[in-house]
Amino acid sequence: MAAALPIQIEALETRAAELRADVERERSERVIERERAERLVGEGADLARQLARVTDEVAGRKRELQARGAAAKEALATHRAAPLVGTLGRRVRSGISDE
Repeated sequence: MAAALPIQIEALETRAAELRADVERERSERVIERERAERLVGEGADLARQLARVTDEVAGRKRELQARGAAAKEALATHRAAPLVGTLGRRVRSGISDE
């Protein structure tokens, strides 16, 4: 029985070393996962900033195009509202001849 004790102690020490190695491996994996998560959060924030910039640009372009469209509609309405003026049998609207 006394001879079995050193064998049991050695087995327990071996198992303890294996468990310590497992714990260290788990810690290393968590550190790597944490770093990866932080990097992904940073990338997500960068993408959100890029999206915000693009959205602002699109909104600005939309406002510009709406203003240009409104100006074009106003010009067309003005052109259509101009009276037809007959001169020697020609139809003229706002100084532009149909010929």
